[in-house]
Formats: sequence, structure tokens, C-alpha cells
Amino acid sequence: MPISTSVPSIAAILIFAFVAFSVLRSLVRGVSLIRNTKVRVTGEDLGNQGIHVRTPFGSLDIQKSQTHDPALEGIPRYPGSMPTGDKPGYEMQLHFLGRDGQFIEEQYWTADPAEIVIGYYEREFPGWQKDRDVSVGARLQKKDSDLVRTIEIRSDDFALREVIKNFPSARSIIKYSVMRGRAFGKSAGI
Repeated sequence: MPISTSVPSIAAILIFAFVAFSVLRSLVRGVSLIRNTKVRVTGEDLGNQGIHVRTPFGSLDIQKSQTHDPALEGIPRYPGSMPTGDKPGYEMQLHFLGRDGQFIEEQYWTADPAEIVIGYYEREFPGWQKDRDVSVGARLQKKDSDLVRTIEIRSDDFALREVIKNFPSARSIIKYSVMRGRAFGKSAGI
């Protein structure tokens, strides 16, 4: 066999071996991550249950809001809007690679169309940044050093599908949220 035909074969074998090793290494890391991730339901009764997730990189706790947050309460509610449940919000604590953050959200509904709700908040908070415009709503944010306050207004079928079961006249969902810490980055959506 001439040397010129065996060189491409050796190169192909080396490339295949490298790719196979990389795939195997990724699989081992993925299995290790899955095996070392623990999920636990917390709380005694069904109404106060939460979720605790622990990974090698950090932990995440999600639960219904138990206390009132002053920064969240400081965002005026849309006139006539109603909470979507007895406890309309939830709280999330994130501890990830040495960074900590907190996210608290409450959800309300109104019979007014999203355009009217958006117009109201644009007039009430002209200094708030309109972060995102979509055909189904908008998001307004006020960012301070380690605090981001957000009002998200949505009227799409996906956002309304669960709320309409209990409140048939709902035409818009309004989510009020507060993020603390730098772990969450730029956007309020998780």
C-alpha cells in the first residue's frame, strides 16, 4: 500500500477518535450532572409546598410568596385588577456559582384590553424603560443598582388560558415582579 493513500486514513481515524472522545466526555459530564442533581418538595401542606433543586453549580428554591415585599408592594396595581388566586405570587431564591439572587412575582388580571393597561403604565411611569414590545403585550422596567422592578402586560391565549377558567371576563394578565442581586441578568423572564 502506498504511503499517500494511508495518510488520509490515519487523519480520518484521528479525527474520528477525537470526536468520539469529545462525545463520550460530554455524556459522562451530563450523567454526572444528572446524578448529582437533587429535587425535593418542601412544605407540609399542599398550599404551602415549594421546590428545592440542588446541583453541583448551586441551588434554586421556589415557593409561594409568604411575606409582602416592600419593593413589590411599591408598584401600583392597575385600577380594578384582581389577583389570580388566594396567594397570587411566588418567590424564587437562586444561589449559583457564588452569585445570589431573589425573584418575587405576583399575577393579576383585568377585563381591560392590554393596550389600555399598557397606556396607563406608560403615562404613570414615563421614566420606566419599555423593554420589549410584542403583539401580545409589553414589559416595562425600572432598574436600580441591585433591584429591577418589572410590569409585564400580556393578552395572548397562552397567558390567559388558565386564568380564564376561573375568571371568564379576563382580557389581560399583569405580572408585577422584583429581582434582587445580579444573578438574573437583564431580563425578568425565567
